[in-house]
Amino acid sequence: MINPKILKLIIFFIVFFYCQKIFAGGLSAWNEVTPYGHEMYHDGTSSGRITLSLDSTSVSFKNFYFYKGYTIAKSDSLFLIINEKTQKVQKFTNEKKWKTQLKQKKLVPFFQRDYDSNYSSAFGSGFIFLILVPYPFFLPIFWLMCLISLCFPTRLFYGFRKHFSWFYPSIIILIMIIESFPQSI
Repeated sequence: MINPKILKLIIFFIVFFYCQKIFAGGLSAWNEVTPYGHEMYHDGTSSGRITLSLDSTSVSFKNFYFYKGYTIAKSDSLFLIINEKTQKVQKFTNEKKWKTQLKQKKLVPFFQRDYDSNYSSAFGSGFIFLILVPYPFFLPIFWLMCLISLCFPTRLFYGFRKHFSWFYPSIIILIMIIESFPQSI
């Protein structure tokens, strides 16, 4: 049994020394760290502006993606190439010049994961969302079929159980990988 004085001391430290940033924007506000350790946040306002804080400067934009150590961002009339390693920010007002610079630096990915103010989830691109939304609806049906198949030793049910047993964990592992690595490919 834990001594009540020690328990009170532990609760005191948890309550008073656990610090967390809080925004006034409500549930839509978020704060994340980029793959190179810089702070990126959205304050929850309806403008949809995201701010990336580098050591010496900060920039605001609406859409972005990560690729090869860069954060490629754009807003209504401003286009950015942010090198997170050297903290160099290139600003463009002309979209054609920006795209030309991206091609010269080979910063056009094969698969681009675009993000906006709804970052902080794996659903940055639409196709992942289309795959994962129906899956929870079918999952109880699949589990029920597996349970029923235990009572009937037919080859059809055995094949279903065998494939379902590797398919479901592979989907979960894929989701975990996508959540862990937000970069474009």
